[in-house]
Amino acid sequence: ANRTKIYLIPTIDELRQEEVEAMWVTQADEKASQADVVKNIMRLRRGGPLDHHDEEHCGRGLEHMRSQVHMDQRRANKEAVTHGVLNLQDEHFEADVFDEDALAEVRASASLWARERALQLAAQDEAYVRLHVRPEYEEEAQMERDQQQQQNQEDSVDQLQILEEALVLSESEEDQDQDDHRAHNVARPRSASSTLAQDNPITNAT
Repeated sequence: ANRTKIYLIPTIDELRQEEVEAMWVTQADEKASQADVVKNIMRLRRGGPLDHHDEEHCGRGLEHMRSQVHMDQRRANKEAVTHGVLNLQDEHFEADVFDEDALAEVRASASLWARERALQLAAQDEAYVRLHVRPEYEEEAQMERDQQQQQNQEDSVDQLQILEEALVLSESEEDQDQDDHRAHNVARPRSASSTLAQDNPITNAT
């Protein structure tokens, strides 16, 4: 079995101010992030490439801000989903019925554009991971598996050594108990004979 490791995590009250600023997002970090978003949007609207190979700029999550047309289309799509569901709920309320399947169908139909876009982006991510990330990840994962296997072997050796030591100690205690028992049985008749000899005057006279 693997050894249990306990890690104590300090609370924020136990950290120094510089440690808090290093671990939590500060107002300065938030402003810097917003400035990066603005730069990425401007780069998108100028037609600059924002793909996985660009380490300084990222357009993921900002696709709908590529232009005003994209923003209007996204807003219209969201409104279509909302109105479709709410209108059907109103019809159900007036008819005193509730059809979950019908609501789900309207929701799925109205949000089809979002699902297709998500699948498209997921396919791009998968292709990138398979080409660039996965080989490096698999090598790192194999190293971690080898380290874990080695640790398990070391743990097994340690446990075996502990069991052997416990067995030797148990046998030693058992041998000691047997020696004590034999010594007690041998000493007991001698004590009884001596007592009888002292209490018997004939024997003492002889």
